[in-house]
Amino acid sequence: MEKTFNLKKSSEFSFNVRKKILEMSFNAGSASAHIGGALSSSDIISVIFSDFLKYDKNKTTWKERDRFILSKGHACLVLYSALAEKGIIKKKELATFEKNNSNLL
Repeated sequence: MEKTFNLKKSSEFSFNVRKKILEMSFNAGSASAHIGGALSSSDIISVIFSDFLKYDKNKTTWKERDRFILSKGHACLVLYSALAEKGIIKKKELATFEKNNSNLL
């Protein structure tokens, strides 16, 4: 079955991802990551995550799932935001970015 692109769904997803990137950067303060790299990747990541990536957050070892590799390390904020938007990580966990004892270092 062929997947289709949904502009409205992807645009809303991308808006929410960008908002989360800015919130995480603000909360991190002077320890903040590179927001430019994350913001510049938000649209493409949003299309991939909202319309094309095949996975099930409840079946993390599903052999047929797609894998996503982000090789642009300074853009980790976009990945964390997309994962939160899809419910893979908790949105409240984003507030811990760059903080001691955070899973998002």
